[in-house]
Amino acid sequence: MLTEEAYFRFIIKQQKMLTDEIKEAIKEQTRLSKIAHEMQDIRDTLEEKSKNLIVLGFSKLKEKYPDKIENVCFRNGIVHGDYSEDAIDTNAVEVGKLFLLWLNLRLLADSLSILEDGYNSVLSYLTGWAIDQES
Repeated sequence: MLTEEAYFRFIIKQQKMLTDEIKEAIKEQTRLSKIAHEMQDIRDTLEEKSKNLIVLGFSKLKEKYPDKIENVCFRNGIVHGDYSEDAIDTNAVEVGKLFLLWLNLRLLADSLSILEDGYNSVLSYLTGWAIDQES
């Protein structure tokens, strides 16, 4: 059985150990908080630099390619219904470019479909040939 004095010594020792653990946890929390603050500063700096690079890049592109690029059909506005955009000309040349674009994409899709059908036919013939060889 513990004496009263030993019991109080035990409680004081446990209290000191708990206090030391709390102090260590506070130190660790402070250290992690400083690291998080430094990381946030680095992130802010990187975001600012990236924004500056984007602005610089767009300014260089705008210098090189002013308002409208010739011989390019801006189909994004037409496809998504932005007919009020200044870059879209609805003249015969632009309509012809859009038609040729549609025609090229249609031919590409048809060619891929024909290749797929041929591939499936070859696979079915190979399967039949393999089964015939087995029997």
